[in-house]
Amino acid sequence: MLTTPVISSTARANIRTAQLLHNQVMENGAGMPMDATLRSYYNEYCSRIWNLGIDSFPTSFNVMEAFFRYDATLGTFRMLPEKDHQFSGLDFLDFVTGPDVPAEPLLETFRMKEGEVYNYNRSDAPDDILFKTEEGEEFGFAGASMVRRGDEVSVLMLGGIKEDMATAGDQLEGLDQHRQKIRDITPAPNRVRQAEPLDGAPGLWKHVAMMRFNIKERTLQIRYIYKDIGDSYLGWMDDPDCQLDEKTLASNVENLDKRAVIFEIGKTCLLLPAYFWFKREKVTNRRQNTRLFGLGSHQRRKIGPFSGPESIFFRMVEAVVSINPGRATSGSYTAPAFQVEVNGFWRRLKPDQTGHDPEGNAVEGRTWVKAHSRWQDNPIAPKTIWVKKTQ
Repeated sequence: MLTTPVISSTARANIRTAQLLHNQVMENGAGMPMDATLRSYYNEYCSRIWNLGIDSFPTSFNVMEAFFRYDATLGTFRMLPEKDHQFSGLDFLDFVTGPDVPAEPLLETFRMKEGEVYNYNRSDAPDDILFKTEEGEEFGFAGASMVRRGDEVSVLMLGGIKEDMATAGDQLEGLDQHRQKIRDITPAPNRVRQAEPLDGAPGLWKHVAMMRFNIKERTLQIRYIYKDIGDSYLGWMDDPDCQLDEKTLASNVENLDKRAVIFEIGKTCLLLPAYFWFKREKVTNRRQNTRLFGLGSHQRRKIGPFSGPESIFFRMVEAVVSINPGRATSGSYTAPAFQVEVNGFWRRLKPDQTGHDPEGNAVEGRTWVKAHSRWQDNPIAPKTIWVKKTQ
């Protein structure tokens, strides 16, 4: 098909605008763990769509698409508005295990404005508190990002599993023999295959978890875990849309269940909106400059002009001021209960395609598929979470 010079110049202008927006987003975060993690996925998805096309997204996009908006004109993604929070993990644990939790704490998630990302970051070290369930893995978390879409809440969580990091890399020997190269995707040359520690917690092997809940139905729809191995990730998921064969699915579910503590902490993080609401009189607002603010005039010219919603030079961080936190330094508790989704699942479409939700309403980029037999009769039994304060 022939194109006119006007169309070609418009396309070139759109590509340039998309690149500038991407560069601004990469510099306009609050500079804390969760907004940085979110931007690492934003960067990956933009790179995929520009270099490999709209069908090249990794499986993680099935959860992470909720955090972004597809701009069909520019052919790229835009970040949803963000609200940044900081809290003491010890103080949050006091709230979770104390008498101040509301009777229906999960309803507080509806205080989150639909279509806005809520970033929650620990102010204390991720390994100050370790959690475990009967499966035995010890886990520390650094924070979580959440976004609500109707009754659904998608969660991105950052943390780490306790390991002997001096020998953990031995687990990676021979790994490439069992991995398949995906198209033309190769690790960046500066990335090294290793057991990647969690920032601020050198004894924890970094893991990223993703999950999607339906708060109204009290169901956990899908689970993802990614273990950071330096130059890439090892991933496990139980998402029906991945269309795994029975053997692979069984192996994935085994690995997910072995790390059940991660999803119990994910459920616990759903209480963060209730915690911030309860502590609202102790919340302070702190101005935090973004890296965009600190750029010199020459650098700014490379990623300007600064006129759109991505031109954010500072963020307001809501922080809970805690006095003598940490009464609940050991013991146990039970996270909010959820059941496995059995009525159906979301199937990913192209970002510019329209599907429908369970009620038949139009939605962009995905569509609801009715019951999947492999997920029947698979209830989630309540688990006790054991807590250990390490500092």
